[in-house]
Amino acid sequence: MKNVKSVLAMLLALCMVFALCACGQSAAPAATEAPAADAAEADASVEYFNLQGMRVANPQAGTLVIRRQGDKVSKLIVRCPAGGSAILTRHPGL
Repeated sequence: MKNVKSVLAMLLALCMVFALCACGQSAAPAATEAPAADAAEADASVEYFNLQGMRVANPQAGTLVIRRQGDKVSKLIVRCPAGGSAILTRHPGL
């Protein structure tokens, strides 16, 4: 019985070593892929949503909206200066 326990312990230790070796290898990311994604982000259309997830065509001043452009998402507060059009500013606490 003692011999079976030691063989089982050795087998489990060997499995852990192989698992660590398999997870430790990583390939370096290609440097040419990132700029293409950034260029697509800048050209992507901007969509606005309220906190309930409904799409908003023209955000009103004083409302909190979610802005999605490509893969980037941010929360913004719509502000309106005196006599001007709505400006979207990122809230520092969000």
